[in-house]
Amino acid sequence: MTAATASRASKSKPCFPSRLESVPAPRRPRRCGRVLARAHARSAEPWTIAGYLGRKDTFDEAMGDFAVAYADQTERDHARLKSAVRSGDVKVLEE
Repeated sequence: MTAATASRASKSKPCFPSRLESVPAPRRPRRCGRVLARAHARSAEPWTIAGYLGRKDTFDEAMGDFAVAYADQTERDHARLKSAVRSGDVKVLEE
């Protein structure tokens, strides 16, 4: 852990389930995401991860393929959701 990372870590508040209960429900997923991201970011130094990945483009290609497949699936899911809303199978609440 670098000095800058340690400084940031000491300033961040830990996230415990008991503290999460005080967070409004709409904000909980974002808070959990931040905690998960911090845990992953601290799991290894960047050069260690780079050493595992190597110099080939295999990982880059796999991530690109995953991103395209994920985007395609998201578009299909959204189309199905819009269809379900139009048909009345899914009700939409508007504020």
